[in-house]
Amino acid sequence: MIYVLLHIFGTIVTLFFIFLISGFLFQVKWGYKRLDEILELAAIEKGIRTEDMFKKEHNSEMCGYLYEKYSSDRFVNRLSDMFRPILLTIDYIGYIVQCGVVVMITWIAFTDGLEIAKLAWLAVPIALFFIIIHRAIFWMCYLLTGRSAGEAKSMRKLVSEQIRIN
Repeated sequence: MIYVLLHIFGTIVTLFFIFLISGFLFQVKWGYKRLDEILELAAIEKGIRTEDMFKKEHNSEMCGYLYEKYSSDRFVNRLSDMFRPILLTIDYIGYIVQCGVVVMITWIAFTDGLEIAKLAWLAVPIALFFIIIHRAIFWMCYLLTGRSAGEAKSMRKLVSEQIRIN
């Protein structure tokens, strides 16, 4: 019984760390770094100091520039927006498959035989497979559009919030 619990618990902990390190930290770090790059580039192109970008006197100029650059009328922005749901779908399918494997193996281990519990570790290569697919599509989007998946939509949302605030 402890044998089964160790395999199941070990698999779940490993999947948690895979999710935490590769997914969450990568996306959060990448997102903030990319946002800083976008805003800094916009400030440089407009000749505005980075600290003064969203002050009242420059707000309309910056928002107009960012809205034009990330307009949904541009093909690269539409392509970037298209990749986001694809990546989310891949992520959700991966999570469902991983959970399904762990639940199925746990059920079989407790009902049929304890020696099958070590098959719960199959969820780890499945997680790595979906991460590799996710990263490949992410970088394909970045190479094709120069933007990360969903970046254009996120910037349009940021601009509309900035306009509403000011």
